[in-house]
Amino acid sequence: LPALQEARNLVVTGRLEKGEVFIPEISLTVTEVFGDVLIANGILAGNNLQGRAERSVGRNGSLTVALMDKTGPFHLDLEIDADLAQLPPILAQVVEHRAFLTELARLRDVTGAASGRLILDGTMDSIKTRVEVAEWDLAALHERLPFPVALRAGGFVYEGHELTVEALQGSLGRSNVSDLSGTLTWNRELTFELAGPAKGRLLLNEIFPWLMSFTPVRDNPWKIQTLEGAIDLHSLTFKG
Repeated sequence: LPALQEARNLVVTGRLEKGEVFIPEISLTVTEVFGDVLIANGILAGNNLQGRAERSVGRNGSLTVALMDKTGPFHLDLEIDADLAQLPPILAQVVEHRAFLTELARLRDVTGAASGRLILDGTMDSIKTRVEVAEWDLAALHERLPFPVALRAGGFVYEGHELTVEALQGSLGRSNVSDLSGTLTWNRELTFELAGPAKGRLLLNEIFPWLMSFTPVRDNPWKIQTLEGAIDLHSLTFKG
């Protein structure tokens, strides 16, 4: 009967074991998927989902996917323990801002972990991404920086064209700073802001030679060539 051939008339319930899900928007393959599944009215709905994407692990997830219509709903809500080495290639696919992608490409040897929540919402043709992280730590090299950078924060939200962090602390070489919040936005222009009461210390014998690589500092009217000592921070505001 023709009616039986229509996916919208098919109802299937069961449990998925060792399944695999491909998310085309971010070219991410999730393997070892387990969970409860219902297929009805051309929609696949999954609950109590868990799975793995390389070294990242998801759990307590829910999934809604339109099987026959690319303009139908797609929604994924998943608690995740993420390997941050996977973050740059994912961002490279969901962010289109050229300046952001240029800076992202300058990152090397990214390591770290994050625990939080991944939300993908929209349709198969247009998926919006939101990431909420309760705590994370990251270490990396960046071509513009003279030493490895290490970051840790108590909060992180990524959505649309903006990334925000709270309770940020970090180190660059032997210099360190804490108690900061920051926002990175890449809508029309790439803008970056850091602010906070800021506790920390900057070692000038490490930081100043790097600053001298920038023309405004190198051409300072006082002809300063070297600086020694340290700066103890009590507050910090940076916009750029």
